[in-house]
Amino acid sequence: MNRASALLLLAAALALPVTLQAQSMLGQSRPGGAQGPTPVPSTAPLAPVQILPLPGVTTPGAGQQAQPMPAPLPPSQPAPAQPAPATTAPMPPSAAPAVPIPGEWVAQGTAELRGIDKVTARTTPLTAKVGETIRFGPLSVTVRGCAIRAADLPQDATAFLEVAETGQPPVFRGWMLLSQPQLGLVEHPTHDIRLYACRP
Repeated sequence: MNRASALLLLAAALALPVTLQAQSMLGQSRPGGAQGPTPVPSTAPLAPVQILPLPGVTTPGAGQQAQPMPAPLPPSQPAPAQPAPATTAPMPPSAAPAVPIPGEWVAQGTAELRGIDKVTARTTPLTAKVGETIRFGPLSVTVRGCAIRAADLPQDATAFLEVAETGQPPVFRGWMLLSQPQLGLVEHPTHDIRLYACRP
C-alpha cells in the first residue's frame, strides 16, 4: 500500500464518528425513515419532591408514627325546653268552690240526697258536704251549694249539683228544688239523683 492510500483510510476512519453523530441528530438512522431528532434519555437525577403539611396536621418525623386525626365532635343538641311552672295548683274536688246562694235562701253546709237505681227501683240515702264529691254506681256527684228558705217563707230546699260519669261530660249541672223535683232530672239510663234535704 502506498502512502496516499494510507492517508485516505485514516481520513475516512476519523470522519466516520462525526458522520454517525450527524445522522443520529438528523434522524436519518431511525427505522422507516422517520424525520425529527431522536430524544436523548436524560440521566440527570430528579429533584426531590417537597410535601407541604396540611394546616393543623403535624407531619411525623423519622422514627415516628402518624397519629390518627381526632373524630369530629357531634353537633351540639339544644337543651330541652323546661315546662313553665304552674302558677296555681289544680283544685281537688273536695275544695270545689261553692256557687252563690240567692238572697232569699239561707246557705247550709250538707246536702242529703237519694240515689235511685232505675233497674232494681232501690233507693240509697247519700250525704255530701258542700264542695265534696261522692259516688253512686257509675255516677260521681259533686255538691256546689245547698240552701233552705228563710223562716218567714214557705219551707223548701235547693242544691246545686254536678252529676257525671267518670271521664264523661256532666249529665246534670244545675239547681234542684225539693218542692219541684221535675225541674232537675238526671238524664241517665240506669241511675238517678234526687234532693232530700239541706242541713247545717
